[in-house]
Amino acid sequence: MLLFVQGCNTTPINYNERLSQLAPCCSEIEEIPVEKLLLDGKARKFHLGDEYQTVIKDDGKRVFALKLELPNFSGPYSIKIKSLARHDIALVPKLTFIDGHNSVSRVFTSKDFIFNLSEYESTIFLNEEQKLERYLLISEDLSARLQTQHRLGVNVNTISTGTGMTFSYGTGDIKKTIHSGQGGEIEISLIEYKLTTLQDLQKNN
Repeated sequence: MLLFVQGCNTTPINYNERLSQLAPCCSEIEEIPVEKLLLDGKARKFHLGDEYQTVIKDDGKRVFALKLELPNFSGPYSIKIKSLARHDIALVPKLTFIDGHNSVSRVFTSKDFIFNLSEYESTIFLNEEQKLERYLLISEDLSARLQTQHRLGVNVNTISTGTGMTFSYGTGDIKKTIHSGQGGEIEISLIEYKLTTLQDLQKNN
């Protein structure tokens, strides 16, 4: 079965076809093209298989991949990642953290994401112990290639009465199914945070 999605433009994208037509770019991690990330709290979107068409091989299979350069570590921060569903298709992400020597330090797969309404999302923390991690490689989790999720496609409507009471009712399709795709839109943001210690809590009290 071929899966089609719509990107930022109005032309449907056949990820399967694009993967079959594009040759893998590199055989080594350090050869993969890099995009820089800023620690500014702003969300950025990357569409794997659309404007980002880098292809690598994972376990002998072609996958779209996005390599992001992390900012120099100056304090703890979190990475919030969402994989957005479009036309009932969403990329199930695999996250690979890489250090300055291009060695893999951590890997997160579909089991580390939650499915929330119409998107996969996860928050990863970088603390002092992870300060040597320099890159984040986002690709498809092949173990979840046939994974499906169900969501409530219901619109909630509220009616207010003259007596101050309100009534809510739902309409729509409650049988929406989200299929895994070979590509999709990823939203990512980096946010600073402060670790709270027991001493901090005691001071506030």
